[in-house]
Amino acid sequence: PEGRRGAKEQGYVAAWDMYATLAGLADEDPTDVKAMAAGLPPIDSIDVWGTIMGENSSIRTEVAIGDTAALGPNGDGKALVGGIIRGKHKLIVGAKDKMRMVDQYVQTGPSWPNRTSGSGHTYPLAHAKHCGITPKDGCLFDIHADPRERHNIAAENPDVFRELLGRVDTLQTSVFSPVRGKKDPKACEVANKAYGGYWGPFISEQSSSS
Repeated sequence: PEGRRGAKEQGYVAAWDMYATLAGLADEDPTDVKAMAAGLPPIDSIDVWGTIMGENSSIRTEVAIGDTAALGPNGDGKALVGGIIRGKHKLIVGAKDKMRMVDQYVQTGPSWPNRTSGSGHTYPLAHAKHCGITPKDGCLFDIHADPRERHNIAAENPDVFRELLGRVDTLQTSVFSPVRGKKDPKACEVANKAYGGYWGPFISEQSSSS
């Protein structure tokens, strides 16, 4: 609606909330019944249409931050909860397998890549930060007062740090991290030939059934 254009909301909405939101608009139940029957965790998707329309505040109280134990881009590794946003606080936790280092600790321009990309100064993977599991070496930010995350307040707020770290550990117990199989070069071949360089389905129904 025209009245909602340019409106600002302080609450949280995650990209994966669009699943439950669109399902709600279609009057469909977003519950993954097959996954439930297989004993998998329920979906982490919330219908936020009321928030978008300004009818209520966001009902999402936290956002889990995804990470991986993989040592390089597109590598194989266990899915991890690499931090959490709750209220005004954001906790970042580096993976143990990566010596608690977090990649891409850098701010790019509004439009990226740009002419500075090749200089290395704003190449995200060239910037890393140690984010450990104690208030002394951890990474905690007040993203309301410090949206650029420049002032680490972990040492000043050990109780908040430990509470959020405990929540990360709890969420990790229900992370879905399946064995994804071996890399198949056909995925790249189909992406280049059929999808203009974008990822897409590359296993035909016939080959998968055989």
